Amino acid sequence: MKKLWICGQLRGNWRKGGSVWDFQGVFSSRLRAVLACRKKPYFVFSAKLNEELPARPLIPPDAFYPRWPIR
Repeated sequence: MKKLWICGQLRGNWRKGGSVWDFQGVFSSRLRAVLACRKKPYFVFSAKLNEELPARPLIPPDAFYPRWPIR
């Protein structure tokens, strides 16, 4: 399956049960997605083409904030 990279921007505060975010774009490489992160709090995670996800909130295991590490 083809791996794609999603870039988004967090709106408001991060909440474990679900947060509001805006879709920035989908990219063919991790680097292209990171370059689309204009400032904090943009984030990146991968997705597989044609892969359906569960109908519940989840945090992708490879999600990260390239310009704003969450600790």
